[in-house]
Amino acid sequence: MSRATLLAASLLAGALVGCATPPPPAAPAPVAAPPPDAPIPTPTVPATVTPGENLPPKVTRVAVSPKSPTVGQAIHVEAEASDPEGIGLTYHYTWAVNGQEDLGEHSDTFTPSHVHKGDVITATVMVRDDAQDSEPQHVEVTIIGVPPVIDTQPDQIHNFDNIHLQAHDPDGGDLTWSISGAPQGMSVDSSGTLHYPGSEEEPGGSYHIVITATDPDGDFAKMELDITISPGSKAKAAADAKAKADAAAKSGATSTTPPAEGDEEKPKRVR
Repeated sequence: MSRATLLAASLLAGALVGCATPPPPAAPAPVAAPPPDAPIPTPTVPATVTPGENLPPKVTRVAVSPKSPTVGQAIHVEAEASDPEGIGLTYHYTWAVNGQEDLGEHSDTFTPSHVHKGDVITATVMVRDDAQDSEPQHVEVTIIGVPPVIDTQPDQIHNFDNIHLQAHDPDGGDLTWSISGAPQGMSVDSSGTLHYPGSEEEPGGSYHIVITATDPDGDFAKMELDITISPGSKAKAAADAKAKADAAAKSGATSTTPPAEGDEEKPKRVR
């Protein structure tokens, strides 16, 4: 075989190798079908903002203190807000008592001078940027009651007859007075006046007196006194007479006591 024939055979073999058919591609993996009760996903639509559009601000937090105010106590509201465009905000406050707006209050502090126990105070906060207002946010508190106060101090009482005790109820209620532990004849009337004319039969001694002022809701205040009272004239006379009688009885019993055994006087022998 000549060199030309060998070269032609080699070229033919290379052509056959280079033209070999590639293997077919692999089949894709099967996709599992969702269960019949699976929720259908909702496509997320990104929010769009029109260039130049001003979105309204939003009040994000409102808090009031104290949470249980009393009559006459100042109430303060705190608020936080944000604006999508970062524009400076102006805060606006309104206050209402039992649903009726107080037109004279527009600050963040409300000092109610005309409310009573049980009234509901509502604070409303709204913010505004340079073009729009936020949605208003509300917070409520209820006025609670407090016990009465006895203003008269124990060291101010030097005479116990016809002394008027000063007291008041912050809730505006009428007070009922009572007294316990007092000597005979001492009392306090409905106006808070203390009476003690004294008593001839008063035995005298030390007393722990408790005077109580109670409001219509059952809340109360107490004043406690420790006093010592001398016996009344009749009680003193009776005590003196009893003491003399006891002393006389004791003396008589001593003089008539027979001599002890062995101490008898022996009879003298007469010669």
